[in-house]
Amino acid sequence: MKKTMKAAVMLKKGSPTSDEVLVVKDDVQVPTLRKGEILIKVAASSVNPVDWKIIKGIFPLQRKGLVGVDASGTVVKIAEGTQTDLKIGDKVYGDPGETRPGSFAEYLRIRADNATRIPENLDFIQAASLPAVGLTAVQGLLKSGNLILGNKICINGGSGGVGSIAIQVAKAMGAAEIWATGSSVEFIKELGADKVINYKEESVFEALKGQQFDIIFDTVGGLDPWKAAKKGGLKKGGKYVTTAGDGDDSILRLIRNWSWRYLKYKLGLGPHYTFFRINTKPPEVAEDMKKLSELVESGYVRPIIIPRSFELNTKSLHAIMEASMSNRSKGKLVMKIDN
Repeated sequence: MKKTMKAAVMLKKGSPTSDEVLVVKDDVQVPTLRKGEILIKVAASSVNPVDWKIIKGIFPLQRKGLVGVDASGTVVKIAEGTQTDLKIGDKVYGDPGETRPGSFAEYLRIRADNATRIPENLDFIQAASLPAVGLTAVQGLLKSGNLILGNKICINGGSGGVGSIAIQVAKAMGAAEIWATGSSVEFIKELGADKVINYKEESVFEALKGQQFDIIFDTVGGLDPWKAAKKGGLKKGGKYVTTAGDGDDSILRLIRNWSWRYLKYKLGLGPHYTFFRINTKPPEVAEDMKKLSELVESGYVRPIIIPRSFELNTKSLHAIMEASMSNRSKGKLVMKIDN
């Protein structure tokens, strides 16, 4: 096995499209494993907002190092003493976590619990698009939102990476009525939404207030859904779950807003508010990856891939980051790693 690899490297905080901040290097050390970990030869990786938010310094989780949290590929090494049913040669997909990134690389070190075998009805490209958004949808709706059969829910951002999967998960789990926001109305309806609010043509606030949802699941940020939640958008006991806060906020502002809104909820002065972060810690992550795979294998959830080509070089890396930051993506942007 090679000792060095090609990998995306964050040099410092700043613009994800700058050569002074983010580049692909050819001489990065292949990761060494610890007990409980496996090494994947990466076939594909996809971009998530958390990737460029870390690079820009919005989420101060790292100052420099490897980048990326979505991967699919082949197991090439298993650390000694690791308890897993995975074997060398298995095709797997997974999310190493925001504090252990490195999927935009030829090899990825990942905890064995964070990876699972790829469903037979997916290829590497499709599988690479799913871990982060799939876990966010499953955990955000089923655990933070407590989605149950018969719920009425609204998903803010129905055509994005998380939203497009969340609609399908909600449908599979028996939501009685699914609303979503987005300008790609027919596309969102095809995913399973019963009603789509086109924010280019009508006010999200006016459309949602008074609707008495069980859950409002916000995947893109913005104040309109939260304002609507306080005006009858959520029923008594309903839950507002956001993955993005009010927008491109700093982590300190996110924490401040969450703390204040949660305190008001506890005092009976406002709706239940949760700022959701994906859980990639074992053993829960293994259970949730299994649930995601079951939904895919049964045909309830299908990945939504944007038909653009990206490869592991600096120019292409900047392009995939720029496309993600535009917030105009309809599905997921995937980079092919293993050529």
